[in-house]
Formats: sequence, structure tokens, C-alpha cells
Amino acid sequence: RGCEALLMVEQAPVLLSTPTYQDGTLDFDDLRARLAGCLQVVGPLDLVQALYRLRPTDPARAVELDRMQVPVVAQLCAPDSPTGEVEPGDPDEGWDAPNLVRTWVGGGGLPRLSARPSPDGQSWSFDAEVPVPWSRCLAAPIRVPVLDDYLGHAGDSAAVARVFPLWPDRVLDAPYLSSTWQEPSAAVALASRSGEFGVAAHDYFLATLASQGSQRRQEFIAVFLTLLQHDRLDPHRAAEAALGRASAGTLALSTSIQSWEEIFRSGGLRGMWPLVMEIASALAGVSPKPAGLPALLRLLTSYVREVPAPVIPEGIRQLAAAPGTTRSQVEARALVAAATSITTSNETAMTR
Repeated sequence: RGCEALLMVEQAPVLLSTPTYQDGTLDFDDLRARLAGCLQVVGPLDLVQALYRLRPTDPARAVELDRMQVPVVAQLCAPDSPTGEVEPGDPDEGWDAPNLVRTWVGGGGLPRLSARPSPDGQSWSFDAEVPVPWSRCLAAPIRVPVLDDYLGHAGDSAAVARVFPLWPDRVLDAPYLSSTWQEPSAAVALASRSGEFGVAAHDYFLATLASQGSQRRQEFIAVFLTLLQHDRLDPHRAAEAALGRASAGTLALSTSIQSWEEIFRSGGLRGMWPLVMEIASALAGVSPKPAGLPALLRLLTSYVREVPAPVIPEGIRQLAAAPGTTRSQVEARALVAAATSITTSNETAMTR
């Protein structure tokens, strides 16, 4: 992009992709103003980077670009041809920048990023259906470590964060690492990033909360409470990450329970309860059951009366209803009974 900017400095003195905010993201108002101030043309790398940095925008605002026309330098755009050459009459010749932004915003913006462990289990593989991939720029089809075919595996975290500020998971490397590998300072940096946290980020947060030594965990618990207050964590993704860690043998449930209870006691019960409940429900379906599952269910039972209208997920209900008297089943039945008692009491109070 730097070379493109130097090449076009006389034609396009305004960089569309310059971040508005310190987190590397771009505001729609700034992008619209820059497009309106363009004198001649814009570069494709600059335009595509601006799209990847653009914060979520109301699709209805796409019409604000209707009367603008700013062409993209055709010689720097790559069509869907094996040679990557722009030929006369090619439909990609002369992209219209406002139209591309309008299509992007009207379509909901940057799509959700999905993550899964690579076949060898040594790294995360990322995927998303991106309407405008980096490979459409003539300079990008070669393999660039940061882009790696615009998704692929993580590269240098600082460089990746600059390119994909709204995909915080892209800075992460290996999945389901042992909690002894996690540094709270790295998790704090990840928590400060914008965008939606996926399974990879939830995995990293769970590992940090399970890190050995109370001092290490304390460094991150305060930040985790802030994430809960801003509803930035998803119970289903947390459960998926916990299942992955259980399968890899790195869940460290006993130390995790200590951190989760500390979060309960520190004012995070309301936000943390759905996450822990969903994790417990997911683990209830695992065979063999994790060694710490009875203690986790017992923790939930001890706090269930602090929850106004507790709902027990199906996984825990199935475990409680299954024949047998294992410790996990006994604790699951105790939790279901306690929640049922609360529900009955609430209904009785409402009818009086």
C-alpha cells in the first residue's frame, strides 16, 4: 500500500484507509468525506484496506454515496483471469469506488470470521466469505505473510491487527494451548481490540483464566469483567472453545472454576453465569466426563439462588435424567432441583 500511495501521490493525495480511531478502525463519515474530496482516482489496495477497517455501519446509509463517482486505477486491479492482466473492455476496468463501498455497506459490511484448528492441530485456520478479497488487487495475489491469501494463518500480530482491526481472532496462533503458555498481558491486549470475538479469542481468554498462579489470573480478571459488562463474550463460542480444550486435554477445569467463582464474587455473576452454564451443559455431553465437572455443577448450584429466573440448559437436564448415580449426575440433579424450586417459588409468589 505504501508503494501504491507513492505511485499515486499526485493523482490521489488522500488516503482512504487512514484509521479514524486508535484501534485502527475507520468511521463511515470519514470515508465518505474522503471519497467526496478525491480529485481523480483512488488505488485498489487503499480502497480494499479501507473496507476492512470500516466500522459496522447502518446499511441504510449506503444511499449517501449515490451521487459520487470516483474511479479506481484499472491498471492496479486484478480480474478473474489466470494472467491477472486487465484487458480493454474487462468488467473490472475502472472500478467505481463509491459503488464498491455502497455495496459493502448495504450488504452488512465485513462478514463474520470463522476459525477452526488446522488438520495438524498446530494453528488456527480462518475463513470468511469476503465480497472483495485482497486478491482482486493486482499487487496482492503473491503470497504476503500478513495476508496469506487474505485469510489463512496468523502472522505478525501487530501487522495483522493493522490490516484486520475488526477481526481480533486473526492475531492468534495455535489453538487449545496449555494454560501455562498464556501471558495475561497478551490477553489484555487482545481484549482491547475492536470487532467480534470468535472461538479462537474465547479459547485464549479461557486459557488465561486457567493460568497457574492466582497473581497471573488476577491481572486478567479485571479486564474480563469489563468484557462482560460490555456484552463482548458469547456463551456458545465459549462452550465451543471449552469443548476443544477438553478434547485437547488442556481445559484445566479446576483452576478455571477458581477464576469463574472469583468473577461471580467480584460483581460479574450476571454476565458470567450464561457462559459458565453453557460450558457446563456442553461438557455434560462429553464422554468420558471431565474430572472437574461435578465441582463445576456444584458451583452453579451454590449460586443458582442469586439468579432471578435460572434456566437449565438441555445438556444438564439430560445428564440429570439419565440413569446412573455418578458424581456428575448427582450434582446435575441437585442443580436442576434447586432451579426448579426457585421457579416454583417465583410462580407461587406471582399468583398471590
